[in-house]
Amino acid sequence: MKTNSKWEMKKLGDVCDVIAGQSPDGKYYNNNGKGVPFYQGKKEFTDKYVGCPAVWTTEITKEAQKGDILMSVRAPVGPINFATEKICIGRGLAAIRSINEKEFSNDYLFLFLISIQDKIKGSAGAVFASINKKQIEDILVLVPPRDEQKRIVSKLDKLFENTKKLEDIARRNLQNAKNIFNSVLKETFRNNKADTDRQTDRLDRKTLILKTRWEVRRFDDCIDKVTYSAKLKKKDFLSKGQFPIISQENEFINGYSCDKGKLFKVAEPIIIFGDHTRTLKYVDFDFILGADGVKIIKPKKGLNPKILYYCMLSNPIKSLGYARHYRELKETTISYPSDILEQQKIVSKLDELSLRTKELEVIYQKKIDDLLELKKSMLKRTFCC
Repeated sequence: MKTNSKWEMKKLGDVCDVIAGQSPDGKYYNNNGKGVPFYQGKKEFTDKYVGCPAVWTTEITKEAQKGDILMSVRAPVGPINFATEKICIGRGLAAIRSINEKEFSNDYLFLFLISIQDKIKGSAGAVFASINKKQIEDILVLVPPRDEQKRIVSKLDKLFENTKKLEDIARRNLQNAKNIFNSVLKETFRNNKADTDRQTDRLDRKTLILKTRWEVRRFDDCIDKVTYSAKLKKKDFLSKGQFPIISQENEFINGYSCDKGKLFKVAEPIIIFGDHTRTLKYVDFDFILGADGVKIIKPKKGLNPKILYYCMLSNPIKSLGYARHYRELKETTISYPSDILEQQKIVSKLDELSLRTKELEVIYQKKIDDLLELKKSMLKRTFCC
């Protein structure tokens, strides 16, 4: 890191107080606003200022003040936000406070810490990657004169304000693209009953409608029993080649190797449902089942797997859960065209719209990513790191 001759390199602990968080006993928690806001980690973090609390506590263990920098100290390590009021911080956070604001600005430190966020490393623990108070205090900070700190903050704040406006536009466009698909999806399966006549066959923003008879059935009556092959041992796994592992993480696709697991051979596409993530995945390939929380839904003959997938995406079934709420799930009714060819027509049109939506999502996400890279580039140029 290059430094101006008037800039000094100091340990963060020499210019700031670091307060390690400590969680109060759970009996002091509440969600009705009694006491002070309690933050355990980065869940409520935004771009800059910590968001509204979900939990309050009547017992304060470790306190952060308005204007303090909050750092996430457990996976993920490094993200930061400003506290907007007096709060209690748990073990997942630390508060960083300038010892002398007239000499060292918290606003400047915030920008500097963002610039080195990727370099802040913790210690790998059995459960969490973490960073402790001493490690935070040992972070090297570039300290320019106070007037230079003020100039840097003003320059970068203006830049970030402009990029934030462009980023917000891109995010709105991204969300609008998703909303169009979701709107068509919900309208397709909304209020369809047996013997319903549809007047036209067209696709637009408002509706997708086909002339056909619609069945209304209990969800439990629409799925078949699922069977697996025997568990694979490592030598069998290696001899059979690599299969994706379906788990709760990363939209159910998590790596390509394991020592053991149940191999599921997919003769026809099926649907994967996550108990905890409450998300769905359409699967048409062989895989190894790697998590107890994953449920496999196999539609009965005469029901196109993709039409069931789209139906579930459009239906509150998705949020009910499968194992913990199986009673509610199996009693839920779903509707779909009785004719398999009409099912395929709907699938084809929804697939087409989904593809167009994903293409737009890629474009808008690229704009967002480019703006984030611009911010990172400006930070690196400013601090020469």
